[in-house]
Amino acid sequence: CAAPATGILDAFNGANFIAPFILDPNDPNTMLAGGLSLWRSNDIKAAGLPTWGAVKPPSSDRRPAPQLGNPNPISAVSVSENNSDFILVGHNDGQIFLTFDGTSASPTWSRIDAGIPATRFVTRLVIDEARSPNWIYVTLGGFAGDNIYRSKDLGATWADITGPAATGLPNVPVRDLAISPAVPNNIYAATEIGIFASDNAGLTWGLPQDGPANVAVDQLFWLSGQLVAVTYG
Repeated sequence: CAAPATGILDAFNGANFIAPFILDPNDPNTMLAGGLSLWRSNDIKAAGLPTWGAVKPPSSDRRPAPQLGNPNPISAVSVSENNSDFILVGHNDGQIFLTFDGTSASPTWSRIDAGIPATRFVTRLVIDEARSPNWIYVTLGGFAGDNIYRSKDLGATWADITGPAATGLPNVPVRDLAISPAVPNNIYAATEIGIFASDNAGLTWGLPQDGPANVAVDQLFWLSGQLVAVTYG
């Protein structure tokens, strides 16, 4: 779409081919979009072209050579469903940033990815709204055995929750994660080869028998109490 790109200066110069964008769940007139910077529009549904402003600067790539270099696009954006000021941003190289004043003109960002692999991009960031303080889940790309991490302390520490070999996730990319709104310990992972489920917040995982077959799943979301899976192709 050409209209929003007239205000997002890096839309065609460094952003991911599939760039992340999200409506603020607390304000449908506000959209956040990830290029090299994080961009915000507070009038996305107004008549005419929306206006955009950068609210997070670019980040240098931390991956080793030969991947090393700039640009390092934003690959995931998440906004708390209860607080527009609480925003998470992930990058292609595994960097994750958090702010608690995301609606301000110039938010303050803290980097919280210590312990997250530097060789894989962040595919999704999910905030567990049922916990206090909020738990944060991050899913990663790459054919590796630790593609889901969870933090219970707002990113100070992270734990791999892909489970043990016998009851864990396969070594494939994880593209999304959904938390049951009724039972927060029930979580679902969208992977390269289908959906996996855990009823103990990631200690162990299983393959639901009534889910999609061996197919790449790009997105999961809840709609009227039903879990919806968006598959590749």
